[in-house]
Amino acid sequence: MAALEDAHPWTRSMRALTLSLLKAHGLRQASAVLDAGCGTGLFLRDFRDTFAPSLEAGIDFAWPALPVAAHRTSALLAGASADALPFRDGSFDAVHSADVLQHMTIAGALEAMREFRRVLKPGGLAALRLRATRRLIPNAPDVDFDHAYSETSLRSALSTAGFQVLFLRRVNVLPSLAAELTYAPPDPDAPVKGIALRSEGDARGKVLSAYLAFERGWLRAGMPTPGVGHTLLAIAKT
Repeated sequence: MAALEDAHPWTRSMRALTLSLLKAHGLRQASAVLDAGCGTGLFLRDFRDTFAPSLEAGIDFAWPALPVAAHRTSALLAGASADALPFRDGSFDAVHSADVLQHMTIAGALEAMREFRRVLKPGGLAALRLRATRRLIPNAPDVDFDHAYSETSLRSALSTAGFQVLFLRRVNVLPSLAAELTYAPPDPDAPVKGIALRSEGDARGKVLSAYLAFERGWLRAGMPTPGVGHTLLAIAKT
């Protein structure tokens, strides 16, 4: 997982886009941050390089990832669930959670959003990345530990949890459309999630990197996008 997240163009692009959106919506230097589902610590590392936080913390239910994260960041790390955060009210300026909530129970995901609201300071920002419902090939029915969000359902959940939505868009548009039109089974030899690790100079990786850089600029400029994309990215304010 650590090697994949370090090398894959998609994970690098999602971190860069999230950080730029947090900055665009008012997050400042020396902000305190919590990464709920920090995995191997790459977002915390990049956040530190961008914002020089006064406090950085990460939690993950998959606690074996935390020793890896400890080598990447000086953050306070704990094995915990996003729906029961071990922090006081109003501890953070920003909470980040990427590809976590869809793997919780449906009720637990909403409780996690309430927990994000609780640990944020007034005016704090939540940056969420979640699985989006598909457009062409329907998702399997939503069940606990495997569900997806539409723009409407995510906006409603964030509002219920006490947030004001500032940004909510589908991202990764063209690769998602290609995936729906030309389905390929996961690579059985891939170490993580059926995704193959590729070398730095891999041609497909270069093309994907170039497209994602273009898409980041397009989104930051506020330009319209088609309602396609298997990933939802939201910035919400307390």
